[in-house]
Amino acid sequence: MNLLASVYGVNAVAFLANFAAILVYGSLAGPAGYGTYGIYIVFAAFYQVLDFSLVKTALTEFESTRGADGDDKAHARATGFLYRSVVPITAISIPLIFLGDAVYKFDPLTAVGGSIVLAICFVEHILSYPANLVTYRLTVEKRFRAVYALRLGATLLRQLFGWSVLWFTGSIVWAIAAIMLKGVVIGIICYIWQRREFSLNSMPPLKPLTSRFDLLASLSVASFVLIIMQELPTTYIDHVYGREALGRFRIVYDVVAAVWFVATIYPTMLFSYLLPRGGVVESEGAQERMRPLAGLLGTFHLAYFLGVVSLIAAERTFNGVIFVNMPFAIGVVGGVAILGYNRFLIEAVQAYGKSNLVVAATAITALLVFAILLVLSGDATLPEVGWAWVLSQIALMFMLKFALMRTIKPSNDFWFDVLLLPFPILAIVIADKFLPAEVVSLLSLALCLIAGGVLLMMVLRQPNLLTNVSSAHSADPTQMGPS
Repeated sequence: MNLLASVYGVNAVAFLANFAAILVYGSLAGPAGYGTYGIYIVFAAFYQVLDFSLVKTALTEFESTRGADGDDKAHARATGFLYRSVVPITAISIPLIFLGDAVYKFDPLTAVGGSIVLAICFVEHILSYPANLVTYRLTVEKRFRAVYALRLGATLLRQLFGWSVLWFTGSIVWAIAAIMLKGVVIGIICYIWQRREFSLNSMPPLKPLTSRFDLLASLSVASFVLIIMQELPTTYIDHVYGREALGRFRIVYDVVAAVWFVATIYPTMLFSYLLPRGGVVESEGAQERMRPLAGLLGTFHLAYFLGVVSLIAAERTFNGVIFVNMPFAIGVVGGVAILGYNRFLIEAVQAYGKSNLVVAATAITALLVFAILLVLSGDATLPEVGWAWVLSQIALMFMLKFALMRTIKPSNDFWFDVLLLPFPILAIVIADKFLPAEVVSLLSLALCLIAGGVLLMMVLRQPNLLTNVSSAHSADPTQMGPS
């Protein structure tokens, strides 16, 4: 319990730093400059997902081979995969850099297009390889405090370099470019760390690792499609309304995305917790692990949504400066809340070896968003763009639950989380359209208190769950498979 609390605490500090970045970039660079910083966030998210997928693939390789080959050879195979993955990733990234301006057009106000930002993010990713190697080994050893302390250090350095350069130069381009210095510092630290503490230099022949590149592709593609779906509205806004409108939209999105300080533990701790030893999934054991987590996290994301909506509605009632002219704000919060929970479902489906179903579900959902935006064409207002996103996330949730049915034998409460999240969110979004802000605020606050009470009771009823998650796959072999 103490371990998980400290991990959440570290992530909360990282969130506060990212929240401060919204204020700093928004005030120093203006809406158009923040729109450009938002493009960096989008492209950096792709490479962050790739980093997560690299570590998850290495963990899968280690768990599936350690029984037959022993830990040393399993580590060699996993780290050999990590070393060699830089070649295909580089081969794919370089041509895409030249297409960056087609995704986010060149903006005359900031003199920045997508290609420049994507090139910076690619270099930052290359510099992250020593950190990925260390993260893999720390995760195997369940040293999660060190994993998230390393990520916190990277976050603080990113903000330090970016803010300092923006302050002295006033250039958003140079500020984003300065973020690469974070990769240099963290890369050197992790390289020294791995040389001194871990034996990560032995690499097996390439051929046996071919299937792991296939797994990396399936893990990454699903998350890439999810990001594309998530960012289709931002691309639409940038092309139709301009960089300044994009900046205003991104500010709201980034402010309400506080949920990510929770969701970012999913690809590390929860994936490790759910990942079966030897790649063999037992339906009853998988269900036993999933059931309490699904209810807890579903209730948490609902309480988060209701709490943020209460604050937004209260601000509109008593202040009316920030959110009164942003009719899309509550819809954005709803999309963020459901997307955050969908990320947990994605980790579960992938850990149980059904990553191909995740690819299919995310692809269908992305096509749904694209079709809605295409039909609306240039007539869509910002609230309608938000609605397309919220509805697509609900559709994705149902598809991911059906994918889990391929692994988990459904219980009576299997659909509890699917019924718990979407309907209150849709009710509040509709109420915001027809009811006064003060009524929406009181209604959301009342429901938030109820959801918070239910969440507390669920935690108290599962006193050992958080401890089990934080100590998953301990050194005792009897505790490493599905329970």
